[in-house]
Amino acid sequence: MPISVTHTFVSPVTDAGDPNEVGPNEWNAAHTVTGAVAASAESYNRLVNGAMQINQEGVTTIGVSGAYYVLDQWFGSWSMASGTFHGSSSSGPPGGSPKALLIYNDSGGTVAAGSYFSVQQPIEGLRVDDFLWGTAYAKQVIVRFSMLSSTAGAYTMYITNGDATRSYCAAFTVSAANTWQTFTFAVPGDTTGTWVTTSAVGLKVGVTYACGANFIGVAGWQAGNKIAIAGQVNGGATTNGVMQIAEFGLYLDRQNTGAAPAWQMPDYTEELIKCQRYFANNLLSQFAGNVTSGVGYYGIGAFPVFTRTTPAVTGVHENSYSFPTSPGSYSIVGGTSVRELRTANQSASGHFSSIMTVNARM
Repeated sequence: MPISVTHTFVSPVTDAGDPNEVGPNEWNAAHTVTGAVAASAESYNRLVNGAMQINQEGVTTIGVSGAYYVLDQWFGSWSMASGTFHGSSSSGPPGGSPKALLIYNDSGGTVAAGSYFSVQQPIEGLRVDDFLWGTAYAKQVIVRFSMLSSTAGAYTMYITNGDATRSYCAAFTVSAANTWQTFTFAVPGDTTGTWVTTSAVGLKVGVTYACGANFIGVAGWQAGNKIAIAGQVNGGATTNGVMQIAEFGLYLDRQNTGAAPAWQMPDYTEELIKCQRYFANNLLSQFAGNVTSGVGYYGIGAFPVFTRTTPAVTGVHENSYSFPTSPGSYSIVGGTSVRELRTANQSASGHFSSIMTVNARM
């Protein structure tokens, strides 16, 4: 709905002695212009990497079952009766954001009762605590994204809480194959259920490409883990088929406008920092100095940002002298640093280094 906005302009009163000069205290409030401004939800996107810009891992896994982060924060999850699939990054919609998330059908798949096929983002509770879901004051939100699929038909946008005991489903129709379309949903706040507001999973929002009977629900809010509505198409049925999503946003709609804000392309550096709260790789741990055989020495590395929680740390050996050619053990120090412990295998000048990955995903 439009909001009436009034702008008041102040006109100067010219000095009587000089028509081109404005004298002191010679201003008056004169003209008022009233116009209508289209209202929309807030522009703050609660999703991380909604523009699909960040892909630190670059993982491509092919299989009838998959569960991995296709792009940073975007979790691909499928278990089909047959068929193989993989996810990766691709180009975005023409004239829009340059990147999209791609799911590719390496071979066409079939659906059984327990099948599911979706891409979702788990969202930290701290990012959505002002939604007030699970209370009488629960607020409406807007979900908006662009999608292309080589299979036309009915798909589902869904939201669940962290333990998947509450679900919201909304159907949408891809009306033309291989054509970008934008979809917008006004989702009323859920006044029941448990919605975490800590650093754990607050909610998950996703798009379902295929679904078996076990996870079919109804439109709107409901109990249980439901991610699709009856009539859901099998988007994974066609060999060499594709599904792409881009420009994904989740916005608080305090005024119940039902309208998404204009899409805003995030700053790449700021978005990378947000992603590194959950996952970061290519971090260096290193030590150099005189060493004694049989004595342990610490290499030091650092996280780029404070992680969501204490992360799991893994490493890959890079180089060494007077030390084993495999990573040592890792321990967290001070919240943003890592120590790597290796034991020297000779007495001499020595060094070692490894490339670390820190994982604090939900």
